[in-house]
Amino acid sequence: MEKYYKYFPNRPSDLQFGFEEKLGCSHAIFALQQSAEYYISRGSSMFMAALYAKKVFDRLNHVKLFHRMYNVGIPVRLIKLLINWYSKISVFIKWHDCYCSQCLLKNGVRQGGVLSPILFNIYIISVKKSLVLADLGCHIQGTYIGCLVYADDIILLSASVGFLQKMLDICYVSGTEIDIVFNAKNHFCLLLVKHMM
Repeated sequence: MEKYYKYFPNRPSDLQFGFEEKLGCSHAIFALQQSAEYYISRGSSMFMAALYAKKVFDRLNHVKLFHRMYNVGIPVRLIKLLINWYSKISVFIKWHDCYCSQCLLKNGVRQGGVLSPILFNIYIISVKKSLVLADLGCHIQGTYIGCLVYADDIILLSASVGFLQKMLDICYVSGTEIDIVFNAKNHFCLLLVKHMM
């Protein structure tokens, strides 16, 4: 997958721990643990919010995906090839012995498909970029660690509850622009503080 990342202005693995070679859940947990220890050991609290993008693989809008691919500099020939492939994806629904008429799919990528993780990372990069540009959330020695992404889960980290709310607002606005809906039932917020003996 390394060859595809030359088209990104910023590697998605800067904040994405899912769908990345040599990275996984244990790396995301380690980054979260180290961030919490860094802030708490310096006398600061840390506020954390976890967001889950609802059915993002099914909702991924093809037109918006292709625009994002163009915006990050992926060659037009490759985009045209994917447009050709994705414009021909169709489904039939079977119920007992009956089939519906053929339906073209205009949203979604195949779960388990080889290209799907790469396409997903391109699609969601605008949410991460909005957070980085706002420069809200936690930093460690000048490195932004305000959001950690594992596949379609996002953890927001902030030393201020006010900044955390602004980060949640940014996720809502930038997510809405690309048809990502964050599932309110699977969200939680947490305050991490230094334990006093």
